[in-house]
Amino acid sequence: MAINAIRDAGYEIALSNMPRSLGPLIFVFTGTGNVSQGAQELFAHLPHEFVDVAALPKVAQKGLINKVYGCVVGRHDHLFTKDGKPFDEESFLKYPETYISKFATEIAPYASVIINGIYWGIKTPRLITIPDAKYLLTPKSSKYDAPGCPTLPHRLIAICDISADPGGSIEFMNECTTIDKPFTIYDADMHRYSDSFDAPSGCLVCSIDNMPAQMPFEATEQFGDLLFPYIIDMLNCATYLPFENLNCREEIKRAIITDNGKLTPNFSYIEELRRQGKSAHKRPIVKPVDKRILLLGAGMVSGPFVSYFARKEHISLTVCMSLLI
Repeated sequence: MAINAIRDAGYEIALSNMPRSLGPLIFVFTGTGNVSQGAQELFAHLPHEFVDVAALPKVAQKGLINKVYGCVVGRHDHLFTKDGKPFDEESFLKYPETYISKFATEIAPYASVIINGIYWGIKTPRLITIPDAKYLLTPKSSKYDAPGCPTLPHRLIAICDISADPGGSIEFMNECTTIDKPFTIYDADMHRYSDSFDAPSGCLVCSIDNMPAQMPFEATEQFGDLLFPYIIDMLNCATYLPFENLNCREEIKRAIITDNGKLTPNFSYIEELRRQGKSAHKRPIVKPVDKRILLLGAGMVSGPFVSYFARKEHISLTVCMSLLI
């Protein structure tokens, strides 16, 4: 159903039924992993064309409105060292704090929708900071302002932050939305959110942290279609018989984990894993000791010493109370 709805919207786009004031719609996908690829897979159901980062200025000015444009942005497209050197994977992983991002100044100004699917670390540069958002959401003029075709206040319409990292790569996204209320409007001037779609300006934000927990209707249908041929065989399976005498399809027998209180042959290895786990739990962990320290006294004064030495490795600390002397 969701895909059909996307295709229906694509049909209207192909007929050039979008307002010209929207301009060419450009979807920017950040990241190249599974999250970004999944978003691109749905995007592909619209009439579309993928372009490089270098083509964004031209597309924003002269692109068509009977299709949408997609641009996949990798690290090498917007990350540079502070002294202007190009992105290097090994260097970035070791010293992320030495890099800056040009996403907000060279890519985001041309985006209509940003689909954010990157991992953000505490030392890595943000894609869009709070000051960046204020610049990007400043009202712009349009040559297509006309009755019945109102001009948008700014080019950026929406951000879908799939990474759902509050205060992360999209700094102003400080609280995740929910499945019940998936959208909110961000006002960059006041730095606040509103649930009202009557807001005079702002950017639509969607950032659902438990989105992977949602079960699409199509997935339920597909699973049911695949399972249905086995239902009758499963119902007719005589569970009182020994496992080796079960009269059912081989696919079903391979999926049975336990039978009459015992693990089936394909899953008997679990018992060995249990034994190994119990044995490892009972075995004492002996760490090598380089120094042995005797601390006389267990009062308030000794507390900081205990905390300090407890953080040290290869040290055996013995605390002696006056009652034991």
